[in-house]
Amino acid sequence: MKCTLNGVEIFELNPTQINLLGHMIPVHQVEDHIKGLVHYIIGQKLRECAGKLFEEWKPKLAKEGVESVPLMDIDLAKMIFEHKDYVTRAVDNGNSEEAAPSTLPQ
Repeated sequence: MKCTLNGVEIFELNPTQINLLGHMIPVHQVEDHIKGLVHYIIGQKLRECAGKLFEEWKPKLAKEGVESVPLMDIDLAKMIFEHKDYVTRAVDNGNSEEAAPSTLPQ
């Protein structure tokens, strides 16, 4: 079983590894279980990153007089990314080669 992202193989589970998972999860459910794990892990990382972004930016926006912000996280993130003073943490930390979110592949 191969796991890929944008056509690039990330890892491959060999039959023994699948059977190891099958010891606790019915083998016919392993693929769906792995999909669920990947979805959960990425979702958790998105929530963590959003929380840190909003924690940093809500006070900045309030200081500028912004009285209301979008309720949906994705809309608030877009608002922040479009702000004239927004830079990625990597750029802020001196890595000028890091791409801003608006320039990342869609």
